[in-house]
Amino acid sequence: MPIEIRRVESRKELRAFVNFPETLYKNNEYYVPPLVFDQMDTLDQEKGAAQ
Repeated sequence: MPIEIRRVESRKELRAFVNFPETLYKNNEYYVPPLVFDQMDTLDQEKGAAQ
């Protein structure tokens, strides 16, 4: 399975990236999802620390 690396350029793409683990681990009873709003703020280019 090839891996594709793309730049997230819109809020919609950022939300899809942040929500991906929900899909990946949906059947894992031990998965504890992070706070979505916290991840969105952290990864936001204007607000966050991950620049």
